[in-house]
Amino acid sequence: MDWERFWAGLFYFLYALVSGVAGMVAGIVAGAGQAVGCYLVPMYRVATARLDGLELPIRTLALPAERDPAVRDYLHGPARVDLAHVRQLAISRAHLGFATWSDRIETWCNPNDDPDAPVVSPGSVRDARERARAARPPAIGMAIGLVLGALAGAIVVALLAAVHEIVVGVLAVGWRILGLALRLVDSALLRVRNIRMRCTACFERMPYPAYRCPDCDETHWEIRPGADGILRRTCACGRQLPTLLMTGTGALAARCPYRGCGSELEYRPGTVAEQALPVFGATGAGKTRLMYALVLALQQLSDRSGVTLEFADTWTEQQLATARHYMDGTLSVVGTPPALQRGLVLNLRVGRRTRLLQFFDAAGERFYTQDRSSDLLYLGSGRTFVLVVDPLAVDGFWTGLPADDDDRLRSHKPVNVPQPDMVYQQTVERVVELRGAPARSRLALVFSRADMLGAAGGGDLERWVTGSLGLGGLLRSARMDFKEVTLFRTAAVLSGDTVDGSVTALLSWMLISRPEPALVASETAV
Repeated sequence: MDWERFWAGLFYFLYALVSGVAGMVAGIVAGAGQAVGCYLVPMYRVATARLDGLELPIRTLALPAERDPAVRDYLHGPARVDLAHVRQLAISRAHLGFATWSDRIETWCNPNDDPDAPVVSPGSVRDARERARAARPPAIGMAIGLVLGALAGAIVVALLAAVHEIVVGVLAVGWRILGLALRLVDSALLRVRNIRMRCTACFERMPYPAYRCPDCDETHWEIRPGADGILRRTCACGRQLPTLLMTGTGALAARCPYRGCGSELEYRPGTVAEQALPVFGATGAGKTRLMYALVLALQQLSDRSGVTLEFADTWTEQQLATARHYMDGTLSVVGTPPALQRGLVLNLRVGRRTRLLQFFDAAGERFYTQDRSSDLLYLGSGRTFVLVVDPLAVDGFWTGLPADDDDRLRSHKPVNVPQPDMVYQQTVERVVELRGAPARSRLALVFSRADMLGAAGGGDLERWVTGSLGLGGLLRSARMDFKEVTLFRTAAVLSGDTVDGSVTALLSWMLISRPEPALVASETAV
């Protein structure tokens, strides 16, 4: 028996067993660590270093021209881009890492006299075959361990990826819920403060204005919490912008949010309650002159303590800067052109409370037919309406009129003007189309030219309207349609330096739908 070979074989077996087990343990640790590291390292790098080539996408809509110039919110897309990128890098690193281990194991098993090959016993291993024989047990153990470790690591990585997916999903859902909640709270605050916005150029209701970036002047058409940001959004130029009126969008330059209009809204809608005051009537009824008189009456109120009146935009300032000259006869009032006109916007501040008054005046011809009144969308937001009637245009006025008054007034009689009943019915039908029955609204039925009529327009007002003018049917219809109907006889003229008291009485009625003590006191003094 060759004891030398026996002992050599026994020692090799023991060596192979021990080194193989050690190699397998090392392989399990290396394989598991390699698999887990292939996921954790890219996750850390992507989360902190933002790898080159992974950019935050700009919000994209159906048409490039319709997108907002804003950086997309991280949890509304880029987070999932990062998640996919981490997985891609993890797979790539795992493939490269295990390919490297495979090459090393192959080199250990076939060193081919490589001077860098592992040497188990320098005294006994003298050639490449002996070195390969010595390296095979730990290499095989390492290979088995790597497979087992990779399987264990894959299970851990799968759990990590699932947790990562769940965390991103939960955060994204929670972030969206927060955005929705903020929008609901902001909308509720607007409703509580009775703020309902309407563009004064196209007359459309605005759920929210569009805003310009102060730095690059680009327009953000939909700035509220959403895919481009919840609490704040980042403009493409890098400027941080608020996303809600309650967090400061009111300080930005506003525009109509409808791209077909896009008008500048200098008065910054949404910051105070808006009161729409539609004035309607036939051509030549005196609507424009009455509006000038109402503005002058408001300016008189602003001279009282605690009451301030300001023109809210350039258009209003241009239109009303010379209102007094129209009233004192220096300038002649020109009829409202048929084209749609912007609303006149004024800020009325009484103490600490501010109201935005919107006067809407359209050409009388627009109230004659449904087609012509279809663009008057502001009729849907009015709570206080003013119907101006020229008594000289009413056929009943001339019946039984004394000869002296007939001779004096005949030259002022309008021609080709419909009766007030038709104008009223057409306008109310349009109001019903836009908002339903105006049962919660008020109507001022204003009869103009009181200064010209003199005794011909005197006496009890309601009796004069139903008897002399023959407008009893109109009055009955109005009282059925509106919550409140009040009759006024006005003279849009100046008495010295002040507006006639009839206009002030009408103004008081228009503004005191919700009485404010300072305003009531000022108007009573007038």
